[in-house]
This record gives sequence, structure tokens and C-alpha cells, in this order.
Amino acid sequence: MQFSEEAREAMRQEMQAQAEVEQEAARAQIAAQWVALESALPATESRDAPVLTLYRDTNGWCPFCERVWLQLEQKGLPYEEVLISLKDKPAWYLEMVPTGLVPAVKIESSGEVCAVVRVGLNRGAAVLWCWGAVRAYLWARVRASNPPGH
Repeated sequence: MQFSEEAREAMRQEMQAQAEVEQEAARAQIAAQWVALESALPATESRDAPVLTLYRDTNGWCPFCERVWLQLEQKGLPYEEVLISLKDKPAWYLEMVPTGLVPAVKIESSGEVCAVVRVGLNRGAAVLWCWGAVRAYLWARVRASNPPGH
């Protein structure tokens, strides 16, 4: 069965119109799904001014950076994140952290930088030292804001 050129063109236009209607319906369905998803998520709280700056790798591959980042997120601490290129580390970062390793955490109130100081077989311990320094700082803040007997 052969169709005339006009009939083929009419069928193409009809199919294109139908495809556009289906695409619009799909877009509307996706938009509705996004609205439902957003309403299901917990409300985000506005963060206070950052008390820490986390310096981490740009690619998100460093498991040690991930550990520190996850702890900051879990504790809900306001922090600023600065991504450091592992291939081309900025001079200011090398001046601040002479080893050039990530992660590093800067405590805003004191300007103190907690960073990995060595890499060896026990790299996890070095990162835990970094998080330990941050935890000690936070514990001191909690004790200062809640003195004994109050």
C-alpha cells in the first residue's frame, strides 16, 4: 500500500503533534513528581555564619575528606566548603598547609588550621587527628556556653 506525498506529510504532522502532546504531558508529570519530592523532604534550616572552613578535593574522591564532611553534615555545623584541585594546588593553600594534603579545617574564630600532617600506613589516624581537633574546639564552645551549675 502506497500513500501519496500529501498523505505522508499529513501523517508526519499528526504524529509530530501527538508526540508534542505526549512530551508536554510527560513534562507536567515530571514537574508534579518534583513537587511531591520537594514536599516530602524535611525543611532545611538556614545556617548561621560558618564556624569552620573545610578544604577538600574537587573531585570528591578522597575518603578522608568525605569522613570529615559527613561529620560536619551529621552534626549540622555551619561551615564553608572550599574545593582544592589536587593537580594544581593554589599557592595560598600550600602556604596555609605546607604538606598540601587534604582535608584541612580552619576554625574561623581562632584562624587555627587543622590539617593532615603526614601520610603513611595509618592515614586514617591523621584525619581523625584533624577531626579530633575540631571536636575539641566544639566541645570547648559547648562547655563555655553551658557553664556548670546552669
